[in-house]
Amino acid sequence: MLNLLPSALNLLASIDVLSRFLQADGHPAYIVGLPGHRHHLVCSDCGTVVAFTRCPVDDLVRDLSRDTDFAIQGHLLEVFGVCPDCRLGSPAASAP
Repeated sequence: MLNLLPSALNLLASIDVLSRFLQADGHPAYIVGLPGHRHHLVCSDCGTVVAFTRCPVDDLVRDLSRDTDFAIQGHLLEVFGVCPDCRLGSPAASAP
């Protein structure tokens, strides 16, 4: 049987209906997000995702493109850590 779900998710991400991010284990996941370029903070304990728009790697991408003559089409940045609720042992963080 043909699995169309990954293709559908990628299509929705390509038109900014969903935002794709990598989880702490390296697997992709998707969240409903605002259009535009986003990066994410991902809690390694509960999976909370916080999107941010400031792109700290724009200069690096520009320099890499210039130095390598590589036509860079995009990049991903996921920052992994533990959210405030998990660090404090909040009961809300352990709820399903």
